[in-house]
Amino acid sequence: MPGEAGADGRDVYVTLFLGADAFGTTELSGGGLEHIAKQLGSAGTADPLNQRATVGWKATKVAKRLVEQYLIRLESASTFESGSN
Repeated sequence: MPGEAGADGRDVYVTLFLGADAFGTTELSGGGLEHIAKQLGSAGTADPLNQRATVGWKATKVAKRLVEQYLIRLESASTFESGSN
């Protein structure tokens, strides 16, 4: 999804280049990855015809920039306009 408008109101796109060891991650105690599955019929009266089942996940993660010189943020714009020939 494009970000804020640049010159002439054009959409600005961001590309990140990450070098080796540019950032580090760690595990948080009590966090991590949680898978959540709700079977058909588990919603009770909110789903009286048992038509809905859901699957999802949520995660907790921490990252820290270690070497700023290994991180590059490139911002670009396009002259392409949808609907034009």
